[in-house]
Amino acid sequence: GLSQGQGQGQDQDQGQGQGSEPTEEELQAVSQARSSASVEESLDAVRTLERSEARELSKYEIVPSQIRNGQDIRTAVMIRNIPKACSRESLAGLMTSCGLDDRYTFLYMPFDKRRNTHCGISFVNFLSPQDVLLLYNAMRKQRWRSLPGSKGGAKPAVSYARLQGHERLMKHFRLAAVMHDEDVLK
Repeated sequence: GLSQGQGQGQDQDQGQGQGSEPTEEELQAVSQARSSASVEESLDAVRTLERSEARELSKYEIVPSQIRNGQDIRTAVMIRNIPKACSRESLAGLMTSCGLDDRYTFLYMPFDKRRNTHCGISFVNFLSPQDVLLLYNAMRKQRWRSLPGSKGGAKPAVSYARLQGHERLMKHFRLAAVMHDEDVLK
């Protein structure tokens, strides 16, 4: 009895260790099944995230009719896709060409010291929502083509900034970045 029980135990150990191991084909099939399931789960998660991001981003979209009828009174915008060759002065010149020379209280282009260039975005606070509309329409009419380096790159886009108002922008960027004196004044 004792030697038989030991023998069976040994057979079981050997059986689990060698004879009943899954074949490479079985491992691949299991791996593919798991991979397919995880790919589907990942795709579902990405789709959900994209829908949520789209909803999140839509609240920053400029809707001209809402400005015209007074529903949207925001005054701070973010300009994205600014060509790397464009300086702060060039952007201020664009504002002037749009009739907005004395219509903004804040203009800031974050600078990347490591790359020794601006980050391709700018924050502008205007005096009124109608000024936002002027810039928005000018950008849609491709006024941005006057910016240095605008040939061939992505066209600049304008949307509302997350932070609104001169004071909130000043407070945020005073803490978050080094600003030049002219950024503070305008």
